[in-house]
Amino acid sequence: RRWVGRGHAVFAHSRGDYAKTAAGMGVAWVPDAAALSELSVDVLFVATSILSFEKVLRALPAPLLEKALVVDVLSVKAHAKQTMLAVLPPTADVLCTHPMFGPDSGRHGWQGLPCVYDQVRVADYHRAARALALFEDEGCQMVKLSCERHDALAAASQFVTHLTGRLLSKLQLQPSPIATQGFKALLQLVDNTCRDSFDLFYALYSHNANSNDMMDQFGAAFSELRREILDFGAAPPAPAGEIAISRTVAAMPASATVAISDLAIELKRQGKPVISLSVGEPDFSPPPEVMEAAHEALREGKVKYTALAGSHELRSAVCDDLLRRKGLKYEPSQVVCCCGAKQGILQAVLALCNPGDEIIVPTPYWPSHLGIPQLCGATAVLLETRAEEEYVLQPAALEAAITPKTRMLILCNPSNPTGALLPRAALEGVAAVLRRHPQVVVLADEIYELIAYDEPHVAFATLDGMYERTLTVNGFSKGAAMTGFRLGYVCGPHGAIKAMAKVQGNNTSCPSSIAQHAGVAAVTHAHGAFAEAATANFRRKRDYVVGRLRGMAGVSCPVPQGAFYVFPTVSAFYGRTAPSGAAPHDSTSLCDYLLREEHLALVPGAGFGAPGCVRISYATSMEALQEAMDRMERGLAKLCK
Repeated sequence: RRWVGRGHAVFAHSRGDYAKTAAGMGVAWVPDAAALSELSVDVLFVATSILSFEKVLRALPAPLLEKALVVDVLSVKAHAKQTMLAVLPPTADVLCTHPMFGPDSGRHGWQGLPCVYDQVRVADYHRAARALALFEDEGCQMVKLSCERHDALAAASQFVTHLTGRLLSKLQLQPSPIATQGFKALLQLVDNTCRDSFDLFYALYSHNANSNDMMDQFGAAFSELRREILDFGAAPPAPAGEIAISRTVAAMPASATVAISDLAIELKRQGKPVISLSVGEPDFSPPPEVMEAAHEALREGKVKYTALAGSHELRSAVCDDLLRRKGLKYEPSQVVCCCGAKQGILQAVLALCNPGDEIIVPTPYWPSHLGIPQLCGATAVLLETRAEEEYVLQPAALEAAITPKTRMLILCNPSNPTGALLPRAALEGVAAVLRRHPQVVVLADEIYELIAYDEPHVAFATLDGMYERTLTVNGFSKGAAMTGFRLGYVCGPHGAIKAMAKVQGNNTSCPSSIAQHAGVAAVTHAHGAFAEAATANFRRKRDYVVGRLRGMAGVSCPVPQGAFYVFPTVSAFYGRTAPSGAAPHDSTSLCDYLLREEHLALVPGAGFGAPGCVRISYATSMEALQEAMDRMERGLAKLCK
């Protein structure tokens, strides 16, 4: 009615007969969908239920869709986006919208009401702008969000609202003569949510990959609050025969990969031919010089404590290496060597952040980048990066995430789990934002820097103004294949390194003297020809795996520029059913399915803050990769829509 009033020619079609209603609005009713193809329709709004969206889309006449701008108005967006990209012809433009109001809230006007949109695939931007103006001209507050970000926010708001209303309805609450305004608001919430169909509530859960996590968090929050009430005023009693666990650790989420790992171990124990692409370590040994140095340390009795921050020999070798390869000038007193890079990250957060400080963590994230802030009492602020943008951190998004409470940005480059490598231009954009916020320290996790493909790795501390506020985290596990040696280091300003050494003095003291002696050899021999050969080997495997994944219908996968992981999107297979009856609904259940039915172990993306993805490590033999890709393709092909 509003659009007709603004002079637009509006046609309508539905499986029900709404001819009389349409006529009352001045809308041309088209009873036959095929007849729509004969009209000059350039914008097609598809307003269906979430559950029937794909079916309706597939039933529309192909000529109607050929060059149209197709707009959905669903309450879940990633599903709509993936469905339209899969079903619509490539010549059709795709615009996802969510007018966040209904017949009641929008009855008296749309002024100030939010309308979310994402221009997913648009060739004719003028037409898309005119379509968006249909809402904007009515006074809507236009909110540009990626479909994935919308779903993350919707799970934490719209789904939680419906979940709360449905849950309260189970209590059969009734009006009371002593009802407060708050209680009346709860009754109104129950009425509003239960007035919508259960199909909608189910669809908000089943077609938004974030909602399952939110359901789990809801349950965990209830359990935690219940425990706090019961324990208030007294020390929490330990279960019989057990020691009480701290609230901090108890509140940390369990690993999303534990169940998959345990199942893989059990299947191997049963003799099943499990192929695991879940391990984050090179499949080759360190350079021979490193192994010999470790033996030499034992032979020569170098088995005593070294200096707390590491031997002067190793710290000097690290400084020489960074100056030679990266142009970074550090003194040995600006280096602390620790038992792996992960310990360095923990010590940096403990040394520099106070409880309640905000730490920006780009998603997808390495789980410890989220867990360590939680363990230290800081608040992790998740900042989405998108597969469509090669998982490159966008300066505008970073600017929007920074608040007066922001203390640190964790920048993993190259990235685990995505393999994304931020080129110099992208890093300069990040640095430009940070120059406006001098309180923010950068923790640059560059553990994969030796494994870079088409773009050279740029150390963040080399950028103008960043040296004084950057802690560079690195180590020997990835580039030198020394995962079991547990040796890493952090370089940075004197004050920060001194504070980290204080933490280490109350933790592990120095790293292993044997590992340190081997580390000196690694700095000398793990670069040059060794690193070049390793990178060439990983490149061949990367190209093979990405090629196979891109050949699988329903799988999308950016080309990683570093590390040895690929991070494909597989959410198109959620909700499908295999002949065995297995019906994966998220990344964890999909990995469980592939492990049980194909004996292929992958890592669920849920553990990295990306529930639509899985992580695949190609740090294994080419023979294993070939068989693994065969199994994955076969397993996914069994899942019927």
